[in-house]
Amino acid sequence: MDHELRNIRFACTCSVVLEVPVERAGTSLQCPQCGRLVDVPTLSDLASLSEDGTYLIDEADARDEPDRLEKLTRAFSRQRTDAHGNEIDLRERFGEDDPEREPAGEIETLEEAGDDDDEGNPVLAAQEEALDVLAKHAFEPPPPPRYDPETGELLRPLPLQQEPIVFDPSTVPMAKAVINYAGADVSRGFRAWQIVPELFRFTNLFVMGLIFATHVFLQMMMFPLVIGMWLILPGFFFLCGALVAHYANVVNDVGYDQKDELPRPLRDLSWTDDIWGPFVHGMTALFVCYGALMFTDKFTGVGKLAFAGTVVILGTIGFPAVFLTTTSSGTVLNLMPDRLLRVMGALGPKYLIAVALWAASAVVYLAGNVATIFFLSSLLSEPGATPNVIGPELHALLGYGLLMLGIVMMHGFCWYLGLQYRGHHEQFNWLLQRHHKKVDLIRPKYGFATLSGESGAKVRPKRASPQNHA
Repeated sequence: MDHELRNIRFACTCSVVLEVPVERAGTSLQCPQCGRLVDVPTLSDLASLSEDGTYLIDEADARDEPDRLEKLTRAFSRQRTDAHGNEIDLRERFGEDDPEREPAGEIETLEEAGDDDDEGNPVLAAQEEALDVLAKHAFEPPPPPRYDPETGELLRPLPLQQEPIVFDPSTVPMAKAVINYAGADVSRGFRAWQIVPELFRFTNLFVMGLIFATHVFLQMMMFPLVIGMWLILPGFFFLCGALVAHYANVVNDVGYDQKDELPRPLRDLSWTDDIWGPFVHGMTALFVCYGALMFTDKFTGVGKLAFAGTVVILGTIGFPAVFLTTTSSGTVLNLMPDRLLRVMGALGPKYLIAVALWAASAVVYLAGNVATIFFLSSLLSEPGATPNVIGPELHALLGYGLLMLGIVMMHGFCWYLGLQYRGHHEQFNWLLQRHHKKVDLIRPKYGFATLSGESGAKVRPKRASPQNHA
């Protein structure tokens, strides 16, 4: 190394002399002559390099060890006793005249090498003290072996057996979920008959209770509208649309998102995915199936009744397929008659059950709303103006009982449609259809569910709206 220029000069294996700054010591560079990657030597390696770039190798010192084979046999053989039956002690012991005591001489040399001028240096004083301790304890004889005082056997340390740690993951204490409402808790093998007991779980009852309270509040808002308080009209229409969107969200959550519980009203309050989009889906299905009733006034007499009855019957038969298509397929192109008939054929006899559920739910739902509206109007009218044969108490009980039963049946119908989407969506042959398979979970006895690790199972980071199918 050039001390003035602070550079490192060394030779490559191709005999080309290279010169780099001292800051490049220990790094690598490419030889401009041969193109090989060359390691820049450190400052301590320069003395060990030859002119051609190779390391200098000293000749091995030959040792005269006539008893080497005997020592190796004694050290590495499996026998624990010697020829006389005595146990072999492999610990090293050094005598007073053993040449292995040469390090002590080195320590003394280091002590003698100290400069008298540096006696006041605390660092050197600490080093000298450490050297004194090392020289005192470096060659102390090892402690004698210990024997059992009763049997006389040599005491040996007990070996530790390395066993693999095996435990049951379900036994690991984990925090138990306190609130599991509207979570991504999907279960395997959910059947249609399970809808009835699941509807009466606390979380689902709470959701239906909120829907029931919304109906009552809407009926209360009708009376200010009758007397001309039009300021509350936007709120009235918003709540009506929110009810339609909620029922569409039930089909979408149970079917597309594969959740086995009712969604909270308006879900995440997203205008596109949770309010306006589901409202459009529900109203589109109602308009397609029952929109022709607007032309009933074009007929007279028996023709009017026949036309309205035909529209109601055909609309009731086709509504489950149309509602399932608008809420889950993602495009109105799937409302073509041939694709609706394919949905009906894919469901088979289950579609007849869906039609029966829709017909019964719609009748009870409408009857409950009409009965409660008449009950509230009778309270606000003059006594005797509205005849009430069964009495106000029984009228209220029957009206609100029918309304609550209709709400439960309507949620059950939407839940049933969502289950049909799960089991038959691959047979619908919808345009622009995309469906993510359900993620299989490992359910421990306590704690949260975890992924099973099956190949191909993926989790969607957020709920995707059916409008975004590709």
